[in-house]
Parts: sequence; structure tokens; C-alpha cells
Amino acid sequence: MQAGPEDRVQKGILLCRGLTSLLLTFFTWILTLSAIIGITVDYGNILMSDQACGMKAAFGLFVCADCCMFFLIVWDGVNLCMLYYTKGCCHCECYHMNFSFQIASFGMLLVGTIIYGSKDPDKIGWAFWFCLTSALLCLIVGIMWCMTQQMKRFIKGPASGSLGGMNAGGFGGGLDTGMAGMTTL
Repeated sequence: MQAGPEDRVQKGILLCRGLTSLLLTFFTWILTLSAIIGITVDYGNILMSDQACGMKAAFGLFVCADCCMFFLIVWDGVNLCMLYYTKGCCHCECYHMNFSFQIASFGMLLVGTIIYGSKDPDKIGWAFWFCLTSALLCLIVGIMWCMTQQMKRFIKGPASGSLGGMNAGGFGGGLDTGMAGMTTL
């Protein structure tokens, strides 16, 4: 069975969104993993002691966010493979899970970065900036998921190159309500 134009457009959006999400999440995961390794090397003796609860909390938040991102990398990779090898539009993507994990990772990285920066402001270095950059990338990917999901919901009619299938220009009734119902004075 041949996929219709609407299915091809939705599949294109899903492939683009999935690939972008996978690449940005992978880059974010590498940055956070590098920061975790750097913090472990720089503050290994502090992390093993009974002191510095703030540093341990920040480190724990970084590790939790990194685990969420690793899970999303695996999830997005599996979804991309399933979407690529199916003929029509695959309904296996879970938008809410991706969006929630990205925003949760953003929150964990942001709070961890604030704690890390406030506990040792004299030694703010590359690990701090890597984690802050990772937090911003998680926010960007979360917003991207939200925007592309909304765009995917607007595609209703055939993709003929016009905005007819997106209900553009109409308020509640669609495009054909234009000037036809107006009377002159």
C-alpha cells in the first residue's frame, strides 16, 4: 500500500525531529559525561569524604541527568530505526516521555550547576560551563519536541504545497469562510 502525501510529510517531520533529537542529546550526553569525569578527577577526595554535601548533591544531579540522556539516546535510536524501516507513519514515538526527560534533565543540570557554582565559585572551570551548556541544550531539545509535535498536529489534509491542510488563515472554520459570507452596505 502506497503512503499518502500526509503520511510522507509526517514521516519526514518525525525523521528530522528524531535525528536532531538524537544528535543533540548525544552531544549533551558527551558534554555532561566529560564534566562528570572532570569533577571526579578534581574532587574525588571530597566526594569520598563525609563533607561537602552540596558538591555531592550537584554531582548526583549531574549523574541522574546523564542517565536520563543515555536512556533517551537509546530510545531515540530505536525509534528512528523503527520509523525508517516502516512504510507509513509509525506511532511508536512517545512525545511526552522525550519532552519530560529533556525538561527533567534541564532542571537537574541547572540546579546542579547552581549548587556547583555556589559551593566553589573560585574554581569555576570547564566542567561548570559544560554542564551549563548541557542544560541549555536540553532546554532547546525539549522546546524543539514541543514545537514539532504541535506542527505535526496541524497537518490534517493532503500536503499539496498550500497551507490548506494546516487551517491557516481561518478562525475556527478553515480557509473557505473568507469573503463569501460578507455583505456590502
